Amino acid sequence: MIDPDEFLNPDAIKSNLVLSALYLVAYELLKDAIIDNIRAFFSFEYRDGKAIPDKQYKDEVTRVHKDTLYASCLWLQRNGAITENEVEEIQNIRKHRNQVAHELARLLFDANLNLNVGYFLRIRELLGKIEVWWVKNVEIPVNPDFDGVEVDETDIRPGRVIAIDYVVSVALADYLKREDSGNNELPCRVNSQNQGAG
Repeated sequence: MIDPDEFLNPDAIKSNLVLSALYLVAYELLKDAIIDNIRAFFSFEYRDGKAIPDKQYKDEVTRVHKDTLYASCLWLQRNGAITENEVEEIQNIRKHRNQVAHELARLLFDANLNLNVGYFLRIRELLGKIEVWWVKNVEIPVNPDFDGVEVDETDIRPGRVIAIDYVVSVALADYLKREDSGNNELPCRVNSQNQGAG
C-alpha cells in the first residue's frame, strides 16, 4: 500500500535510500568475509588476480552444500567461529537483503514493508566476530612476528570492520549532526526486530 505522505516526503525517501544502501553494502562485506577468507585459505595458486582453491576446498566446503555462502557458514561453524543459530541468522539476513535489493521501490513507498535495522546491527556484530576469529585463529598463528605474543581480541580492528564503520559515519553524517542538536529522528520506517524476512 502506497503511503501518500511518504511518497511526497523527500526526507523520508532520502533516509530510506541511505539505510537501504547501507544494508546492501554491509551485507556484501559480511558475505565477502565469509566466502573470500575461506577460499583464499585453501588457495595456493592465483590466476588473473583470483584465488584458485585446491581440492581440499571442494572436499571441506563446496561439496557440503551447493550454495557457497551456506557451505562457508557451515565450515565456520565446524571450526568454532560461529554458532548453528548464527548460520541460520545469516540466511535470514540474506533473505532480507534480497528483499531490499529486489523490492526497493516498495520499500521506499509501501507503509507495510520496512527495513529491518536489527539485521543491520547484527551484520556489524557478525562481521566483527568472524573477522576477529579469523585474525586470531588463522592469521596470527602463522605469523612469526606474533610468536609468544598474547593478543587481546579488543585490540584487533579488521579492515572490513573499519570499512563498515566509516561508511556508516559518512552516510549518517547529517543525522549525527542533528543528534548533537537534539533532533536525532530519522524520517523513515524501520523494523528493529530480528524477525525472519519472507
